Amino acid sequence: MTDFKSKQIFFPSGNLKLEGILTFPQDVSLSPGVILCHPHPAYGGDMNNNVVLGVTESLKDAGFAIFRFNFRGVHLSEGDYDEGEGEIIDVISAVSFFKAEAMVDTKRLFLAGYSFGAWVALRAAGNENDFKAVAGISPPLGVYDFDFLKNNAHPILLMSGDQDSFCDASELEDTFDIISSPKKMSVLPGTDHFYGGREKEAGDLVKKFFCCYL
Repeated sequence: MTDFKSKQIFFPSGNLKLEGILTFPQDVSLSPGVILCHPHPAYGGDMNNNVVLGVTESLKDAGFAIFRFNFRGVHLSEGDYDEGEGEIIDVISAVSFFKAEAMVDTKRLFLAGYSFGAWVALRAAGNENDFKAVAGISPPLGVYDFDFLKNNAHPILLMSGDQDSFCDASELEDTFDIISSPKKMSVLPGTDHFYGGREKEAGDLVKKFFCCYL
């Protein structure tokens, strides 16, 4: 089994310094890379969220290098919450930083976000052509507008639980229908927005989807 190493890093986003964690397989020259975006900062969301960690563990099983980070204003990341606009800049900055890391195969980059992080990640993906695929876990469809997905060019996975009060399954299907790029939708039965005890299942669905595009 491959040994993994994790290290805390700080990287620039505009004039701010943000905190992140790089997790990568040791003794591997180049690994596919994934950037993970956490849920809403105002409700306790950070890079150590249970779903973010669940996805991290699943992706480790497939040999991915994973970069999770705290948006501006969260814990040791400088700045203040910026209603999603500054957070999109944070994602784009994370991409630039991650691509410069020696262990990352820049031809195999992926992006995933959970809840608020799904909205930010999917919007940021529209500004980046480098991603092989993108995953949105429980995008909060009742809170944010996702019509921009009509113009998406990336393969997309959309996922929710069938008891998710922030991502109704019927609304998810309507959003899924407007996407013209390659796509997949997964709905986990008996699961709400917080995936308590179901983190591994959610992570494995992301892993399976991303592995289709390696």
